[in-house]
Amino acid sequence: SRLKSATGGNQSVEQAILKEFLLSVPRMLIRCELAVDTADGAGLEHWAHTLKGSSRTVGAEKLADLCQELERLGKQGQADQGTSLLARLQEAWELLSAHIQSLLETGMPESEEKLAA
Repeated sequence: SRLKSATGGNQSVEQAILKEFLLSVPRMLIRCELAVDTADGAGLEHWAHTLKGSSRTVGAEKLADLCQELERLGKQGQADQGTSLLARLQEAWELLSAHIQSLLETGMPESEEKLAA
């Protein structure tokens, strides 16, 4: 996985990155939501881009793909049209965060875990 590649397979570093990801994503989602609510294209582009990068780093490709779509809306000045996409992003995050919590609680077994949810 991308996370294993980035950490050289060091599980304690992987766990630290995933813990930070769990803490930072909700803040970025709030920023994206605020940008959609206020039709702030530049803000949406920035926060969706930031969240996309973090998601790709940990291998959360579905989340990253949704962020990329939101980023595009922001870039095109259509932030106000991101409501349904933002709802899909938040739903995907709920599933992913539960999966990450489970991985962290079980000590992240050696088997390759996918975060593509």
